[in-house]
Amino acid sequence: MPKPELLSPAGSYASLKAAVNAGADAVYLGASAFGARAGAVNFSNEEMKQALSYCHMHSTKAYLTLNTLIGDTQMHDVLVLADQMAQMGMDAFIVQDIGLFSLLQKNFPEIPLHVSTQAFIHNTQSARFFMQKGASRIVLARECSLSDIRSIYEATGAEIEAFVHGALCISRSGQCLMSSFIGGDSGNRGRCRQPCRKIYNGKYLLSPRDLCLISHLDEMKKAGVASFKIEGRMKGPSYVGLVTAMYRKAIDGEPVTEEMLDNLHGIFCRGDGFTEGYYSEKTAAYIVPGNISGENIYQKQSEHARKAAEKILSVEKKIPLELLFKTSKTEASLTVKKDDVTETVQVPLSSDISPISEERLTQQLQKLGATPFYAQSTTILLDSPCTLAISSINQMRRDACLGIENQLQSQESCPSKEITLPHIVTKKPIAPMILSCITRTAAQEKALRSMGANVYCNHAEEGCVYLSPGYVPVNKESHIKAQMQKCAAVVVNNHGTLQMAREASVPYIAGFRMNIFNRYAIESFYDAIRITASPELTLRQIKDIAACFPTEAILYGRIPLMLLGACLSRNQKSISACPDGHVFKDETGAAFPLFGNCAQDGCVLYNSRPLFLADKKEAWQSIGLSGGVLLFTDESPEECVRIFRMYEGSEEAVLPPCFTRGHAFHGVN
Repeated sequence: MPKPELLSPAGSYASLKAAVNAGADAVYLGASAFGARAGAVNFSNEEMKQALSYCHMHSTKAYLTLNTLIGDTQMHDVLVLADQMAQMGMDAFIVQDIGLFSLLQKNFPEIPLHVSTQAFIHNTQSARFFMQKGASRIVLARECSLSDIRSIYEATGAEIEAFVHGALCISRSGQCLMSSFIGGDSGNRGRCRQPCRKIYNGKYLLSPRDLCLISHLDEMKKAGVASFKIEGRMKGPSYVGLVTAMYRKAIDGEPVTEEMLDNLHGIFCRGDGFTEGYYSEKTAAYIVPGNISGENIYQKQSEHARKAAEKILSVEKKIPLELLFKTSKTEASLTVKKDDVTETVQVPLSSDISPISEERLTQQLQKLGATPFYAQSTTILLDSPCTLAISSINQMRRDACLGIENQLQSQESCPSKEITLPHIVTKKPIAPMILSCITRTAAQEKALRSMGANVYCNHAEEGCVYLSPGYVPVNKESHIKAQMQKCAAVVVNNHGTLQMAREASVPYIAGFRMNIFNRYAIESFYDAIRITASPELTLRQIKDIAACFPTEAILYGRIPLMLLGACLSRNQKSISACPDGHVFKDETGAAFPLFGNCAQDGCVLYNSRPLFLADKKEAWQSIGLSGGVLLFTDESPEECVRIFRMYEGSEEAVLPPCFTRGHAFHGVN
């Protein structure tokens, strides 16, 4: 197995240079829009040209982050940007949005597509789904253990990229709506405000330690990881350079020393030390320093690490060249070579100049100090004496270096494309509209069923519509697939369960966790009964999707803000120990309830206020929905029935004392 790639973040040109000079094999970077780190400096088109030239001259690849959800009105603009980047020689696109994935594949088949960690690939079936769609690489969700990684690779043979260092999200990848619903800035749109880093119940209960897997790289390589990824596009060049340098040493076989670990800890570390995350199948109790309530949530940069970073940044990486100087009877030639790239300069010999010695000739040729090169080897082959002036030799060297520099900076690029958006094949919406309920307790379900309500069941039984989990680890895939086969239909909430439903020929509804954000995503769900629009869309945006395909939307309930891997209410080591209804209060007094569900997704942190639109019936009835979803959490069975009747129209809508309109009328940033 070849040596894995070291992939470093580049949130600015200075950080990009730091990564390249510290030994990165590739960098990932964002343009002026559509990347998941809008707060980074990022790159204008002119800066991107310079960045790509620098990378390619140093044999470093560059991957563009287009890893956000894209609205219908933005799709043309993002494809134009992709076209500009393809013309510059971008090596790959990193993508989250399933609609954008399909359009990039059609318009730029020659550019590899890497599926972002935001796509929540965490089991063999979700990996298989994207491989069958034509992905060149999958970036695994950070919740994958070593065992998961190994299983996914063995089952699919996928080219796998995995995070090895940097910040972690406490929510499962791509499944956090907290920033979106608290402040209107969506993490899925690159504008996360990081509310998880704030204080809840007087402590930093949702702020994970930083990941560090430098001691496990060999195991990860053997498990099938082809690219080791460092998080940090919001970090500066000191951090990027030092962390890259430490991981470069480890990948190249140097033993991990205490000094290397001290450098990593000293340059940046949250809480009381690093975590291995979910690598060893540990839960969030090992990831979040729940006892942290003081200033040490962010450790100060150590003097030792600062000096180590300064030393790394002070050295610019030189490019090795092979030099070959030859003479014939009438002329001299200088060929410089880097890998398969060569540049040759020829000049006639002079008849009135004394020959120069091989030693002096070698000295002149190796004077590359002002260039980005150094002479790795110098070969002199003289069929006749070298009768050239020193100035002529110097000019040959300058011309050869300039020529090969231009070649190395250029990269095979794509011709400009005429961007046209395809016609969307429509499927007639279902009429009349169906109201469906999601419940948390058996009592809620019983009360709603007794009045004839349609309920998506948390449990699988004959004739029901089974609400499958959003998170399905590798060791639960076969069980979930067997559960599906008992049912009349299934609501799928990740691409793995979608793949299972198709393989088992079970009719399915695409749930809200699929992050369906535009009409171009419909193609990937062509055989669905219905699709559920993202809760981050406005009713107006949902109308455009509903005009093309049977669509449902969440119309009531506490929106799930975070899908968590373990109970955080008491820093429990087991989901089963989670007491339902534990509340997380922020500094404003807003209370976010936490509910556990061992059979389903683990723990879910819900919004402090329920979405309520029963009094806005005209607004949502007029957009062509085929279905509406009512999401019940802490309501009594009687409240569930009363709210259902409000939406059904048999009871007058009464505003609750505390509620939100969500994004129904105002979209996310």
